[in-house]
Amino acid sequence: MGIWQRRESARRSWSDEQEAYGFQHRRLPQGRRAIFEEAQAQAVKEVVAWQLAEAMKKKKISKNKMATLLKRAALRLTES
Repeated sequence: MGIWQRRESARRSWSDEQEAYGFQHRRLPQGRRAIFEEAQAQAVKEVVAWQLAEAMKKKKISKNKMATLLKRAALRLTES
């Protein structure tokens, strides 16, 4: 199962859980909604960072090598 398939599966299960408990963050007061959205964004960043670290370990790529690969990819995007 690829990273995007796992992400979609997690998103679906989170949505199912929200529906099961009748949770809708849009009904939260504005201040609490902002806190919820900030915490949710932070959680997503942490999961992506963890998944990237796991993939790097699996492929035995160092942080420096990954940075080099990302810079090359960015240069290719700007050139086209």
